[in-house]
Amino acid sequence: APIVHYWRNKFGKEVDFVVAARGRDPVAIECKWSADRFEPSCMRSFRQRYPSGDNLVVAHDVEHEYIRDFHGLKISFVSLQGLSDRFAQ
Repeated sequence: APIVHYWRNKFGKEVDFVVAARGRDPVAIECKWSADRFEPSCMRSFRQRYPSGDNLVVAHDVEHEYIRDFHGLKISFVSLQGLSDRFAQ
C-alpha cells in the first residue's frame, strides 16, 4: 500500500503530499483552491531531488484533466475525483 508523506526542504520549499509505494516513483501532489494560483517553484525543488514521478495539482476549479509544461516540468491538473480515480487502481 502507498504511504503518504509531506515534503519540505531546509529552504522552506514544500509539497503538500508525496505518495510513495515500494518500487514506484514518488507522486508529488499540490492542492490549490484555484488552478491559476499554482506556482511551480516548490514542485521544481522537489523534482531536483527526486527527478522521476508524476506531478499533480488538485484544484476545485478543474473540470477536465489537463497537462501544463513549466519549462520542462510537466504537471497534470486534476479534480478531486480525478485524483481519486488515479489511486483507485
